[in-house]
Amino acid sequence: MQTALYYIVLALLCGIFSLVSFTVMLPYPITRIQKFLIFLYTFAIILIQSFTSLRFSLLSVILILSGMLYFILLSREHKIINLLSALLNLCVALGTSYLLMAVASHFFIDIIFFQKYSYMFCLYFIVQIIFTYFASHYLYKALLFFYYKTRNTRIKEQQLTEQLAQAHTIKDYTAKIESLYLDIRTFKHDYINILSTAISRIQKSKVLSIPKLSLLLKKELM
Repeated sequence: MQTALYYIVLALLCGIFSLVSFTVMLPYPITRIQKFLIFLYTFAIILIQSFTSLRFSLLSVILILSGMLYFILLSREHKIINLLSALLNLCVALGTSYLLMAVASHFFIDIIFFQKYSYMFCLYFIVQIIFTYFASHYLYKALLFFYYKTRNTRIKEQQLTEQLAQAHTIKDYTAKIESLYLDIRTFKHDYINILSTAISRIQKSKVLSIPKLSLLLKKELM
């Protein structure tokens, strides 16, 4: 009875650990049904192997990993991003597990210790789950912080580039307007001088017929 209870508790902890190892760092959270399927799938495999003669091997690990990745890929959107994030989360979980094992071995807590005190392994597993969760959670927060910081910097740089380009465009437009204004002003000045000269000559002339007046204006304007 105690052994069966131990196997059930161990399978429950493995199911929780699988959730922590794959779903903490997902940028697009999966549904509760998917989380429950991941937990139930891991729980079932560990429980079946615990109560049968099947040994926990590399094949079991492959079955668990492939099953959990499949349930993550059931999402309708953002499958690739979630898959890559889940693999990163798994690497973090393995790293924290190795680190915790290294710390435990420093205090002479190893496989022989857990074989002698089997229930201590459950306590160790709980500590490992908590440690993995917080490590993944804060690493995810740090990655998000640097991602949004970099993104905001790029957006600001892009906005600054667009503002500079707009300022150059406005400057060129203003220069063209000033050039056109100077041309118009020059033409106006020349036009007034021509008319003044023509009027002065008309006034000096005693009598001019219309054709002669037209020829005189044409000469002045040319």
